[in-house]
Amino acid sequence: MEELFETWETPAPQPDLEAELKKMRRSLHRRNRKIISISLILAAAILIGTVNYGIPALEKLYWDPNTTSYGTPATDLEMTFYAYGNLFNNGRMVDDVTATRTGFATYSLSLESYSYSTNERSFGYATLEKGKLTVQEGFWDDWRQHYVGNTSPETQEHDVQLLSQLPDYIRVGCYVTFREDITMEEALALEQLLIQDIWDTYNYTKVQWLAIRHREDAYYHPCGLTSDGVSGMFDGINAHYPYFSGTYHDASGNALGGELKDRAERKEERFKSLLRYLHDQQQKGEGIEVPYEPDYYADALAYIEENGVNVYGCYITASAKRLLEINDMDNVMY
Repeated sequence: MEELFETWETPAPQPDLEAELKKMRRSLHRRNRKIISISLILAAAILIGTVNYGIPALEKLYWDPNTTSYGTPATDLEMTFYAYGNLFNNGRMVDDVTATRTGFATYSLSLESYSYSTNERSFGYATLEKGKLTVQEGFWDDWRQHYVGNTSPETQEHDVQLLSQLPDYIRVGCYVTFREDITMEEALALEQLLIQDIWDTYNYTKVQWLAIRHREDAYYHPCGLTSDGVSGMFDGINAHYPYFSGTYHDASGNALGGELKDRAERKEERFKSLLRYLHDQQQKGEGIEVPYEPDYYADALAYIEENGVNVYGCYITASAKRLLEINDMDNVMY
């Protein structure tokens, strides 16, 4: 009997399954919380990285309206509008473009311009979406239709009769076409001849814009040069595109005068600078394209390089009486 008790083994204690299960649950909860925390941290880091670095990096692939490349207070976009207005809008200068970001690589643009012929400011808008510029319809005056290759005698007679009926205090904007092209020097001489007393509001004559032949059929999509420039805001670009801003001074800021020939050469250089700038901006995908003519700037530059800068017309503001006198000049077609 004693031997039996000596060989009996005491059974091992059974594990507490419920306690073990709770322990496992707590361990799983801790690990899950750790995984979730790490995931949230990683997601936040990815989001912050995307917002701060990824999106800006992607947006750099598109046209940034706030880019300044030439050490000017003005942005490249403002100078693009300025150059386009000078060439194509007979005395109207776009001098302020404000961009407001509205989405990914998308901006709303507020445009402000000044008309030399009416002395009035006007406002418009445009959008820049993923590099595509869309300007408000009608912002650029559809004045090109006024410049046609020929005008019938009946139309000319009607215009003359209309002008003869207007009182002296009315100033009229008028497109003048020459019988034969003239040089820039001759155009400046004509401008001097036409200018009367600047303080005489009724009779003061101003050549606002010169129509420059950029190809043989220049009446289609004509371009030219506005008489006046603007100092300060665009001057920094003159080192890259001579006389771009339309201000003529030396490195010390002294105004450049000189003979008529010197002034004409500077005007010609300015015209070519405006064309080159618009061409270069278009090549970068950041320009204003002439409708239906993607090679307009390149073709115009090639033409004037071969044929020089010649003027075939102008836009003048003057009294009706003065315009009738201009109409009788030998080289004036109509």
